[in-house]
Amino acid sequence: MKNRIGLGTFPFSNVFGQTNDAEAKAIVHRFLDQGGEYIQTAPYYNDVEALLGKILKNIPRERYFLTSLCVKDKNSILSGKRDSIFIQCDESLSRLGVDYLDLYLTSTPEAKDAPFTETIAAMVELQKQGKIREIGVCNVTLEQLKVYNVHNTVKYVQNRFSILDQEQDRDVREYCISNKIKLIPYNTIEWGILTNKILVDWVLGKGDLRKKVLPVFNQEQIGVIRSWVIKYLKPIADRNNSTIESLVLHWAISQPSIFVTPVGATKVEQIESSLKTNDLEGRYDITVEMNIAYEKLCSEIQSKYQMQLNDFLRNSYGKW
Repeated sequence: MKNRIGLGTFPFSNVFGQTNDAEAKAIVHRFLDQGGEYIQTAPYYNDVEALLGKILKNIPRERYFLTSLCVKDKNSILSGKRDSIFIQCDESLSRLGVDYLDLYLTSTPEAKDAPFTETIAAMVELQKQGKIREIGVCNVTLEQLKVYNVHNTVKYVQNRFSILDQEQDRDVREYCISNKIKLIPYNTIEWGILTNKILVDWVLGKGDLRKKVLPVFNQEQIGVIRSWVIKYLKPIADRNNSTIESLVLHWAISQPSIFVTPVGATKVEQIESSLKTNDLEGRYDITVEMNIAYEKLCSEIQSKYQMQLNDFLRNSYGKW
């Protein structure tokens, strides 16, 4: 894939603020016009698959790489049973108005009603039928991934990963590198925390999901992260005429086995900013500077709080 910044469509479900259909259409079109390819959605993003189907209707299928998820429906009822996987796939294809998905991911690794083997076998059948091109899994531990990949059918893994969240799932990433499995990290910009918004006092809007699930916005941790970004990352961004989000996205796609990193947007200018990450291609000196900045943050957290960075942030995020 030439453009390794992808478009995540979760924000189109109005979880961070209202985004109307016209705005969503403008974001998708600008993304594609700027060379973007990877688009990720899910059946449990409220009505987003149907919206995407309308937006992509007259766009040549070969212009985009389309990903959706299974093993979780709109009511959060988990099912990994064979027949359910078939139904979920067919319904996604119908809503999206396409004949196949480039990648089909399990959203939740372990369904309560079916073993891994049944779920992955159903996905392999869908692949043979031509309804999906590639198989991937999300949110997996190393043990779960090994079970899913017993026949080397898993080609993609999507877990949390960012410059702030490097220690969790390190064993999964190492396994993927060794087994030539491509990584698609999510939350690379940490719910928007690692963007230029962090440089000023940031007030979340009414109805923003992050108010409920991210107490970090109201606690000491956000102040620590802001100070770190201003002290270490902003100078790097300024020297390179870049943004904070472009820096952290560049750092992510520079890591081993990273295929693409999807980011969300509620405004056209946000996806334009993310796509400017491509201007930093090949700048390994920036990656080195980012690594040094990360080590300094870890050292400061350890010195002040006697904690590892992930533990410090987990205390704020709840489930990190």
